[in-house]
Amino acid sequence: MNLDEIEVGSPRGRAAPAVLSKSAPGGLVESLRSALEAEIAAGTLAPGMRVDVKTVAERFSVSRTPAREALLQLAAAGLIDYRPRRGGTVTRLSATQVLALSEVLIPLEAEAAKLAARRMSDDQRQALEAILRNGNEAAQAGDREAYAEANRKFHLAIYEGCGNPFLRAEIESLRRRTEVSHPISFQLPGRLRASNLEHAAIARAVCAGDEEAAADAARRHISIGGMAIAEFALKAANASLR
Repeated sequence: MNLDEIEVGSPRGRAAPAVLSKSAPGGLVESLRSALEAEIAAGTLAPGMRVDVKTVAERFSVSRTPAREALLQLAAAGLIDYRPRRGGTVTRLSATQVLALSEVLIPLEAEAAKLAARRMSDDQRQALEAILRNGNEAAQAGDREAYAEANRKFHLAIYEGCGNPFLRAEIESLRRRTEVSHPISFQLPGRLRASNLEHAAIARAVCAGDEEAAADAARRHISIGGMAIAEFALKAANASLR
């Protein structure tokens, strides 16, 4: 795929929700937490949606103990607001919180892209281009859930390619706080197309080994994305006051 030729078409299709794998490494609680986190990232569990131990246990055919532990872990990560015996809701970030998190993320993401341009292997660059192709297909189809997954994989490829595990850990910790709002931002008119073009600019610079261009493209992407999420949060807040 030519990284200069990215297009988006009309909405079509939806991705399937995450499925629990009881044999996943880390045990049942970790597997359940990962499945719920994936649903939050995909927007299947949207901000403000109620979650409770009983419903989670029934959905995934597990006892209440691992369901409760998984929800407590999600609460500790800031993905849900949870109170024992009362259940909780998927976190809804305010516009101010989104912008504050973006301010911290921007320089970290820029540094990761810069290092990825310097250190990525040929195999990693090819994998990045493959992920970009998948994201392009999802964007052309208007498939927000599939694009959200491609978006997640694209950024993970950059973090892995940067070769700095400490930087990656810091970014991933912060992004877990914002991922509840990523699928929502893709509902904004034109955001799928814009995000896809921004990814292409990052990939083009990284694959060319242009460190400064990669950093600049990443700064723009995170800044614009943060503003898009904040805009949606403001609209939601205003709508709730009516």
